[in-house]
Amino acid sequence: MLRGGCAARVDSGSPTLAMTVGGNLMDALSGRPCSLPSRAIVAALTPLSWLYVVGLEAYLLPYRIGWRRRHRLPCPVVSVGNLSSGGTGKTGLALTLVRALRSAGVDVCVLSRGYKGAHEGGVGVVSDREHVLLSPAEAGDEAFLLARALPGTPVVVGRDRRQTGDQAWARFRPQIVVLDDGMQYYQLHRDREITLLDANLPFGNGRTLPAGILREPPAHLRRSDWVVLSGMETENGLPNREVTERVKRHLGHSRILRGCYRGVGLRDVVGDERFELAMLAGRRVATICALGNPAQFERQVAHAGADVVHAVRYPDHYAPSEGEIREALDACMAAGAEAAIVSEKDAVKLGSFLRARGDAASANRGLRCPVWVFEAEFALNDMTELMQDLLSLAGCERPCGC
Repeated sequence: MLRGGCAARVDSGSPTLAMTVGGNLMDALSGRPCSLPSRAIVAALTPLSWLYVVGLEAYLLPYRIGWRRRHRLPCPVVSVGNLSSGGTGKTGLALTLVRALRSAGVDVCVLSRGYKGAHEGGVGVVSDREHVLLSPAEAGDEAFLLARALPGTPVVVGRDRRQTGDQAWARFRPQIVVLDDGMQYYQLHRDREITLLDANLPFGNGRTLPAGILREPPAHLRRSDWVVLSGMETENGLPNREVTERVKRHLGHSRILRGCYRGVGLRDVVGDERFELAMLAGRRVATICALGNPAQFERQVAHAGADVVHAVRYPDHYAPSEGEIREALDACMAAGAEAAIVSEKDAVKLGSFLRARGDAASANRGLRCPVWVFEAEFALNDMTELMQDLLSLAGCERPCGC
């Protein structure tokens, strides 16, 4: 339910069977109310989830008993990850932490997988301390977003974080490495593990892949040093305290924080022109996104005061074609939207498409429906203790500055 007390119309951006069925099935995997056929699919997949857990535990056993050793970098490593598939704010939290460390004088390097980028299978330096060196297609959308948002901070991509970590150390000698989406990369030693959970449905339906959204069983939260409950809302009717107690049952020594995305402004998708977030107040808009948690993004836009009348959803990391973009914008106009709102991650792909059409200054104005980027930052309720912990890890004597 969005602004005005009614739900916006939601369209799947690509007319494939997976996307048509996927919305209701995702509700079943996530633990939300769903149809009987979706519940039946989950039940049929449950034995595969049991096998998944058995295989995962067998894989991790040699690490636990010391038969296999994790690769160690010469500097501390902080992992920001999650227990489930889908969007919980990992990249946003990584941005927040790197900015805070940089402002305290710590030299940081970021390691990202570079998902769907040209260097995912090898090693690629997306940015050094002076320039962004790779395009979105080469770096992957999330890694390019990190590089552009963190000037002066090296970003290195590649599936094998041991190789990218070694490359980062050899070239940049950082005081600390931040590993984006690193919880399931077991081969690399981490000095701190920060895990995000969706505060509404922290464990989905309670099952692991493929019958649920969990990448690991809830008991594996014991590995975490810090747990961040992302998006402290009450979508499922549970008060925040009850959600916290459910999570605490699976924790060891972990400390719990709360966090969420907060809108900070708008900008033109192809230019540098920026607008106050207040421009959304009372305005009829549509959203277009390819995110792991599209509903959360739509709620953020509505929370800023917009009347979200239409929503177009693509699978996470999906790169829509020119025809699909035009079709989506036409649908937004047909729904009566005055503008289409996209996330910063989606703007990486959409902005590239619009710039390729010609002059960036006129590209957005040439569309029937203007496209604005919803700029947001991930904010924690209190990051004092977390920052003291990370600064101490980086070898800083004082809580502020090095």
